[in-house]
Amino acid sequence: MLNRIITPELSGSEGELVLLRLAVSPHLLEDVLESLAQTPFPVNPQIIHASGNVTVEFPAYESQVACTRKLLEKGRLPAENLEIVKMLSAIAES
Repeated sequence: MLNRIITPELSGSEGELVLLRLAVSPHLLEDVLESLAQTPFPVNPQIIHASGNVTVEFPAYESQVACTRKLLEKGRLPAENLEIVKMLSAIAES
């Protein structure tokens, strides 16, 4: 019999809960926040200022990732920089 390691996840009807993280240059921060304000779900971003860039992160469900990416692309923002981290991994990082 094979032993399977089961990794716990936080999930609901809209999929697994993840942390979306986007690093951008400071001059794009306002545009990013305006794009995120257009999502059909609530976004409460944490903004982390570092030397030369700003990171915006917020929880979302997997089913909301495509919508978020599309809104960033529509705003001509670097959607390719959108990082998706499993929520339990993100909690372990902090």
